[in-house]
Amino acid sequence: MTTALEACLLDRDIELAGQRDFTESDLAKWAARCNEIEAAEPAAHRGLMERCYQRACTALGQLPESPATLSFWQRHFPPVLIA
Repeated sequence: MTTALEACLLDRDIELAGQRDFTESDLAKWAARCNEIEAAEPAAHRGLMERCYQRACTALGQLPESPATLSFWQRHFPPVLIA
């Protein structure tokens, strides 16, 4: 099962419980499932995360907290190459 599908199923289960009809046990179960989903995902690509952060700051009209720390390769080549 893909992580996107697992995340949708988890969201469905949480919505089915409603806003007030859940227990501490339900919360623990959902947190455990969320951790399992995140553990199965690949690690975040540092260059892609930095690019996204820079673009978000620009879109919001804010200055980034620190200057971009991307290498030449990360600045000029895409994080995913399709062959």
